[in-house]
Amino acid sequence: WVFWVAPILGAVLAGLVARWLQESDS
Repeated sequence: WVFWVAPILGAVLAGLVARWLQESDS
């Protein structure tokens, strides 16, 4: 199950980090 959970968590974390960086940047 790790092989399909890892990419999902990676995508979610990447999205959250990207949004957080954009919010803190503005």
